[in-house]
Amino acid sequence: MRQTLLVALLVGTVGCGVRLPGQPIKPPDPTPAERAAAQYATNCSGCHGEDGRYGPAPPIHDPLFLALIPDEELVKVILNGRPGTPMPGFAKANGGPFDEAEAGELARQLKARWGDPKQKTAGVPTYLDPGGGDVEAGRAVWAKACANCHGADGKGNTSGAIHEQAFLGLTTNQALRRLIITGRPDLGMPDYADRKGRNEKFQPLTQVEVTNLTAYLASWRHSLGDK
Repeated sequence: MRQTLLVALLVGTVGCGVRLPGQPIKPPDPTPAERAAAQYATNCSGCHGEDGRYGPAPPIHDPLFLALIPDEELVKVILNGRPGTPMPGFAKANGGPFDEAEAGELARQLKARWGDPKQKTAGVPTYLDPGGGDVEAGRAVWAKACANCHGADGKGNTSGAIHEQAFLGLTTNQALRRLIITGRPDLGMPDYADRKGRNEKFQPLTQVEVTNLTAYLASWRHSLGDK
């Protein structure tokens, strides 16, 4: 009788959701934000910085960048990387940890974590590189927007050199365009509109000027023999 009563009590206790002494506790599943933070720490922080800034690669913790880059482009970069640069792809098809749905969730969480819904994009040059551009016109844009810090010949002044194979050989035109537009706020590099370090009469760069400046910087690869 006692054994029957004990079994009944145990069954009733378990059925009521009461944890018995010694019963293991199942930890709650991580939230999408927690999972994305862990994925970022494992796969991205070594280049883009622990907090998305101050790494050797451009920052992800940049509201302007996150507002400009289309969701599908961010997913594409996560999966395929940037060929010709140190940025690898993380697609499962290539041995990485993400399928398209998982990369999409990571992209959404990065924007939710470090983006700013109030970030304005009206009037900002488009993120994606359209190609083309006038190299000679880009030279004039360099003189007014970049030369003061990076030197008239791009070999460096108060800021580092850009006209060198070590940098241009590992940087795509798209990455150049992104840096022209967003700058590197983590390192004090001004964006396309900031007057910091520039002539007081400086005006924000237009879409055409950003395209021409990208073409001008890209032309330096050929002068360095990096084709």
